[in-house]
Amino acid sequence: MRTAFAALALVMVAAPATAPAQEAGTYRQLQALDARVQSIGWRLVRANAPFCTRTLPAIGLLLQDSHSWTDPAAMRGALGLASDIAVGAVADGSPAQDAGLAANQPVLAIAGKPFPDSPPGDYRRLAALHDRIDDALQAGGSVTLSIGSAEGPRTVAITGQPACASRFELLTDGQSARADGARVLVTRSLVEDVPEDDLLAAAIAHELAHNLLRHPQKRTEEGKGWNKIRHNEREADRLSVWLLANAGFDTAGAVRFQREWMRGRDWGFLTPTHDAWDERIAMIEQERALIAAASAHGDAPGAYDWSDRFPMSREDARP
Repeated sequence: MRTAFAALALVMVAAPATAPAQEAGTYRQLQALDARVQSIGWRLVRANAPFCTRTLPAIGLLLQDSHSWTDPAAMRGALGLASDIAVGAVADGSPAQDAGLAANQPVLAIAGKPFPDSPPGDYRRLAALHDRIDDALQAGGSVTLSIGSAEGPRTVAITGQPACASRFELLTDGQSARADGARVLVTRSLVEDVPEDDLLAAAIAHELAHNLLRHPQKRTEEGKGWNKIRHNEREADRLSVWLLANAGFDTAGAVRFQREWMRGRDWGFLTPTHDAWDERIAMIEQERALIAAASAHGDAPGAYDWSDRFPMSREDARP
């Protein structure tokens, strides 16, 4: 896969999971979790696009490929899919939703091209198809999809909207979330454990901040070390508040996420890369105060410009 990713054009990392006999309810539950992650991510990358150093056109569409599963026929049968490739999830408020796309609609072609063959259990075709969407959006600002329907195929042209460059993926294994520089990887366990969107958005915004500030790349370029990583974590905590505010989420959710979810997972001196949960709250509250001051001067969600504040010096980022 390449690093030139458009937001929400995703690879379903859950794909290689062995699930040949899963019932339809399980597949649909994963789709619902995916849709929730995509919708939160879409709000964050769209609202903060004016302040990101790198943006790409995006449409808020997640595809699904039955061949990404070990038993494609079982997956198609469980969801009643008429083709290998179908709509997986559509972000709320996205161009894909405005175009009338919905989960499980057959996708027959992208940018006028059919799909290559793929063996069962291989996610690479799905990655290539999302890359094809990216390429079309970057080349001409829009992408065409051939969608199957009872009346026959119909072609839909969807124009992308500027978004901060990051993808979002749902993982079936693990307990939390992480960022790899191009993607925010959110585990099923975290999404299920945090039912309130304002709190889940806080976790996703923190990881998105890592991508926007190129923290994973910097670890490769500059080397690793506890002090460097802790500085990165402080920056991500602070920037996440601005990302949330611009997207219209309640920034108090970031405080509650630390108190209600991170507190019980704070291992103290055993996690030298992170400050204690109460110290992280102190940093979050400092940023919330700055946003409140900006709001008092007339700024509103979508207009909180954080581009001059980040990246931060190590001294400024300290709690």
